[in-house]
Amino acid sequence: MDYFDETSDLESPVESNTPAGRTRVLFLNRSFWPDREATGQFLTELCDDLSADHEVTIVAGPSYHIEDGNSAGFRLWSRQRRGKVTVIRTRGTRFSKSNLAGRLVNLGTYYLLAAIVAFRLPRPDVIVAETDPPLLGALAAVLKRRWRCRLIYNVRDLYPDIAEVTGGVHSPFLLELLRRGNDYAYDRADLIVTLGHDMARRIVDKGVPIDKVVVVPDWVDCGRIRPLEGNPLRRTFGGKFVVMYSGNIGLSQQLEAVLEAAARLRDDDRILFALIGEGARKKWLEEKRPLTTDAANPAKTSYHASEPNEKVRAYRQDVEAIVGKKSAGQLVDVRSADEFSGKVIAPPGMTETAQRGGHIPGAASIPWAQAAAEDGTFKPFEALKQLYQGKGISGKDEVIAYCRIGERSSHTWFVLK
Repeated sequence: MDYFDETSDLESPVESNTPAGRTRVLFLNRSFWPDREATGQFLTELCDDLSADHEVTIVAGPSYHIEDGNSAGFRLWSRQRRGKVTVIRTRGTRFSKSNLAGRLVNLGTYYLLAAIVAFRLPRPDVIVAETDPPLLGALAAVLKRRWRCRLIYNVRDLYPDIAEVTGGVHSPFLLELLRRGNDYAYDRADLIVTLGHDMARRIVDKGVPIDKVVVVPDWVDCGRIRPLEGNPLRRTFGGKFVVMYSGNIGLSQQLEAVLEAAARLRDDDRILFALIGEGARKKWLEEKRPLTTDAANPAKTSYHASEPNEKVRAYRQDVEAIVGKKSAGQLVDVRSADEFSGKVIAPPGMTETAQRGGHIPGAASIPWAQAAAEDGTFKPFEALKQLYQGKGISGKDEVIAYCRIGERSSHTWFVLK
């Protein structure tokens, strides 16, 4: 029987050679509670369960669903508890995940801070590294060499394979870096855990010994779980044949094939396609915007920047005139509440800071993100009007929005314009 045959025996729990007792386990992954990504949810449940019998620590990144993990002032990381799990949350950047450059910066700052944090921790018995960010396995391999402990590499995404197929990375240098980093992790890992048989086969094809690779489906025993007669969820779909995708709806998921199939079968009332999940592309799909699988082929061109528009620029003398009551106007501080109060002098993870803490006298504190809805779009006009008028910004006089370097204030300028 081929190793990759779909049999329940291959999906049975992996036997552990670790002696009974409390094992010190260190997890490395950017996403963790309270994030909604599938990897974060699965890892949270796993850590909760393991912490009943073992000492579990997770080095995670900044959450997209809480304002700030550090309540005690500016720190590069913070420590908290979730039940019996020790959570060390790094203070990386939190740019929008809908932008590839922002995602790369977010992952890079997490990787750097996670490395610093991990090297300061006591020796664990086992390291479990996932693939968020992609080169996390290489960091875990370095830590294993330092501590001489065991390493489990939980591969949830194949790199550089996924970067090449989706066209997300074109740089030969970056692709080679991803390839070498993951090859190093594969070589140093004691065990490689994959989500499915196809993924396991691809890893073995890379030259990884077959006895190092095991298949562990996420929280599913495929040998025991079977469709139920009269499934309540299926009844909500009217008893139709359902083709369902459940997972991240992000930039790297190739959903075009599913959507094309749905388009071709749209006239067949017996079939229903369902997409369940969250991600950067969800709103795009909900609004039925166009998709394509064609490779980008931008034409070479020359770009000439226009002259600066001085009408939208405010200088020191303009601000001083408003503060000194020499001219009518209002100031809007769009930074975070902690920056406004002087508690911190820059957003988390930023090395380019303000020269001093606090805010300009008389300025209204209206953080730029308050103008955005949960899905990242602008709030409706009436909601924006209520937000700014509630802080005394009527628009009757000139308004100057400011932050630290002009990035966030340009967002508020656009809103008020």
